[in-house]
Amino acid sequence: MFLTVVMIGRAGWWVFVIAQLMAALAMPTSGVSVRYSDAQGVDVIGGSFTDSNALTSISFAALAVTVIAALVHAVIVRRPSVGIVVVAAPVVGGALILWTLDHTTGVDPRVPKIAAFALILLAVATRELVAHFYGSRRTVHQVRKD
Repeated sequence: MFLTVVMIGRAGWWVFVIAQLMAALAMPTSGVSVRYSDAQGVDVIGGSFTDSNALTSISFAALAVTVIAALVHAVIVRRPSVGIVVVAAPVVGGALILWTLDHTTGVDPRVPKIAAFALILLAVATRELVAHFYGSRRTVHQVRKD
């Protein structure tokens, strides 16, 4: 059960990351963030707005799966300190990715592309290091002892 939860969490995390990056690429290039534009010149049915919306929905569902898997992981290991870190990692990493992508698009991007690259790598590294350390064989053996 433990390894299944870890694998679901890892798969969910990567679906979230890739879908969110693809959603950012699929955004209409009108220069205005979609939530503020009147969608002129944007094919709302089957166009880039629809693609972006579908990918964003997939990414949020995948992030929810990742957090639920982290909660189950925390319950299985029965150690509060591990549980807090395992649940916080995808939440913090996901929030950092969402914030970064939100601040790199639109008319006046507030985060330079190279900084966005570094912030997204930091978010991915945060989640992956926690997953590697707490999903390692050492943790698996601790769970099996109990």
